[in-house]
Amino acid sequence: MPSKTNQIVTNAGPLVGFWEWDIRNRQENISKSLAEAFSLQHPFSREEGAFWKTILSVIDFQSFIELRADASRKKQADIISTVLQGITALGEVATLEIQMETVAWNDSGEAEKVIGYVAINKPGLSSASNRLLRKLTEHVPGVVYQYQYLDNGLSRFPYASDGLWDIFEHTPEEVRADAASVFDRIHAEDLDEFIQSMLNSYTSLNPWKMNFRVVLPSKGERWIGGSARPEQQPDDSVIWHGYMADVTHQKKIEQELVKTNKDLQGILNAGSQISIIGTRVNGLISHFSKGSENLLGYKADEVVDKENLTIFHVREEIKLREKQLTARLGKEVEGFDAIVEMARKGKHDTREWTYSRKDGTTFPVQLVVTAITDEHSKIVGFLCVATDISQMTKARLALAESEERWQFALEGAGDGAWDWDLAKGSIFISPKSKKMLGYASHEVRNAPEGWAKLIHADDVPTYQKNLDEHLQGKAEIYSTEYRVLCKNGEYKWVLDRGKVTRRDENGRPLRIIGTHSDISQAKEKEKALKSTIDIIGEQNRRLLNFAHIVSHNLRSHSGNFEMMFKMYDVAEDDDERKEMLAHIRTISEKLSETIHHLNEVVMVQTSIDLQRQNINLYSFAEKTREVLTANISSKNAHIANNIPRDIVINYNAAYMESILLNLLSNAVKYSHPDRDPEVRLTAYSEKNYTVLEVADNGLGINLHLHRDKLFGMYKTFHPNKDAKGIGLFITRNQIEAMGGKIAVESEENRGSVFKVYFL
Repeated sequence: MPSKTNQIVTNAGPLVGFWEWDIRNRQENISKSLAEAFSLQHPFSREEGAFWKTILSVIDFQSFIELRADASRKKQADIISTVLQGITALGEVATLEIQMETVAWNDSGEAEKVIGYVAINKPGLSSASNRLLRKLTEHVPGVVYQYQYLDNGLSRFPYASDGLWDIFEHTPEEVRADAASVFDRIHAEDLDEFIQSMLNSYTSLNPWKMNFRVVLPSKGERWIGGSARPEQQPDDSVIWHGYMADVTHQKKIEQELVKTNKDLQGILNAGSQISIIGTRVNGLISHFSKGSENLLGYKADEVVDKENLTIFHVREEIKLREKQLTARLGKEVEGFDAIVEMARKGKHDTREWTYSRKDGTTFPVQLVVTAITDEHSKIVGFLCVATDISQMTKARLALAESEERWQFALEGAGDGAWDWDLAKGSIFISPKSKKMLGYASHEVRNAPEGWAKLIHADDVPTYQKNLDEHLQGKAEIYSTEYRVLCKNGEYKWVLDRGKVTRRDENGRPLRIIGTHSDISQAKEKEKALKSTIDIIGEQNRRLLNFAHIVSHNLRSHSGNFEMMFKMYDVAEDDDERKEMLAHIRTISEKLSETIHHLNEVVMVQTSIDLQRQNINLYSFAEKTREVLTANISSKNAHIANNIPRDIVINYNAAYMESILLNLLSNAVKYSHPDRDPEVRLTAYSEKNYTVLEVADNGLGINLHLHRDKLFGMYKTFHPNKDAKGIGLFITRNQIEAMGGKIAVESEENRGSVFKVYFL
């Protein structure tokens, strides 16, 4: 027992507790007050040295062990004193005055028991405060911690909440004295950066923040996000107070979004000779496709977030458009608004403009401007798709020049001429007119029937009608284009124009003079021009259709993402969150597939024929149902897919996806408020068609009022704020582009049946 004369005298602070070293049994007993002073549980481990290893640094621990050994070698009750630095479980530094003495020996004079006393000037948080802190942190995802780096290169976690296990799969007790095992968990590729970031914070005392990977024994690779604020301690060590959390699922979503953005940029860059430019609402360029670089000579990094769309437009054209819109709308329209004002009003503005390249040269384009809206229908930017129409413009000018030549021919400078004396019934056909067809002068009689019999039978009615109307005074000038048989058996196109030069007192024609012009080459040019215009028109229609598909289809996926994330945020347990993540993963996969199909659509914009592939109609319908999982769940809808599983259609995949998505989403969206949506899909053969039926029990449509405008653009038939009036318009155009047709049967408050006929 300690001597009464050996009372502890300390300047460090009040007596906190005592400890006892049982040398023979190699155990230690720590008093309750001493354990709680360091925010540790009582009874603490009786393992020899365990308590001191927990609260002391490695150097101080070794010093204490040596002093304790000295005390055990004393042959009489002499007190040994020392002052050391201790750290509570909450990371507070405390100054300890430790006194110890041997109080029991065996018969051989060997020490059997040492008793010590501890005084402390800063006992740390009370056990009640410790319990409060742990209660506050036990339900916080992640770990609240204190990390200490000592000047001898060692580190430790003086305090860590139980969430440490979720981050590193270590308990707070395992890293309280030494944090080395934590570094073993950090991914090898991130370890150097992690250590360097900690050293930078240590030397500068700036806050530390980093995302890094760990490799855990049970969970495998995970992403961790951490942040902490450093604080210099009196002993020159640094303690960080911080927080870490598992951010793996956020990181995966970020990676998927990066991939999606890259895929979408790939779509924008697919049309190498089509300019696709995205702008913000003020006209600042936000996207600049590869085709824009090719056509305009700028690189994307020269204009994105730096220039306004007006940089490519001829100023005089913008000024003219400003005046037109200002007069038309009754308000001042200036600058960029002159290009997008009609799109801002919800219209797809298609107009010819002149674009200016970086080198100053110009070329004509046909520009389609579409507003880009967010999920609340607020305009967030504009999509501007421009096609170079230089060839079409040249052809148009050539045709105008030909028209001028024809006018000149009508005035007397034609290739051939004719003079018909109606009073005498005789006609003069010039040798040039005959030579034009390969005939000698004597081979075509100078009589009305001599020329008329050479006219192609299909053109005779038009020829006769136009001539009669002019002779009767109904048309100021006679003009007809028709085919005439040449000597070599081929037909040549001729422009036959004339005018009555003399009439009698009753207005009856007496003489008509005219010209024959060979317009075969002009007809070929016209044919080529029409073909070019048809091709460009078809390409523009597809581009506009593609813009609709991007806006309409991606909005469905975006809406699904938003709904799933909202459901994830309010999920009550991990099972629900896992289910939500599974749905998010499915939607992400379907989004990737949609982007793949959209990319295929872009690749065929410069081709006349849409690419086709064999599509299993049942499987495609199932995929569409998966895409609409969130909408179906929110409406408590039931989709019955009764399509025979062996029906295969040779069709364009992007169009098929868009058709099914529009019909199914409409069936769910326009459900009747008094009953759960029931949607039934069936398919069968009818003549040369495969017919798909999509039947629902929704609101239905009044076909007596709306049948003629059912498939029109921007036509809506129910007061639904999300209705855009685009879906059925797109659907019909896609079906007809593939040679099919669509029909509908509907009754208000009973439902609708849409029938798609696939050729």
